[in-house]
Amino acid sequence: FAGVNGVLKESGFAVVGMGTGYEETAAEDATIAALSSPLLDAPLDKARGILVNVVGGTSLSLQKINETLEIVNANVGKDCNVVMGAQVNENLGESTVSVTVIA
Repeated sequence: FAGVNGVLKESGFAVVGMGTGYEETAAEDATIAALSSPLLDAPLDKARGILVNVVGGTSLSLQKINETLEIVNANVGKDCNVVMGAQVNENLGESTVSVTVIA
């Protein structure tokens, strides 16, 4: 909760994007889908803070989490505070990754 409060406090309004990817490019596909979601109707390069949550199946690796972070960082302003979280969900398919961004 502290991470959410710190990023969203005094941010004006919040927008959300979600995406899911599968197989080898799951993290990349999910991140691009979340960042290009029609729910994100504000430019991310102007965001002061962004929360990113990555949820994957049992094969979720630090490499896939890092891929997500690199893509997010390439799409936000250099002064944006990026807060990242990750979780393994055994109910997801082994090679499934879901990414949620809140800015």
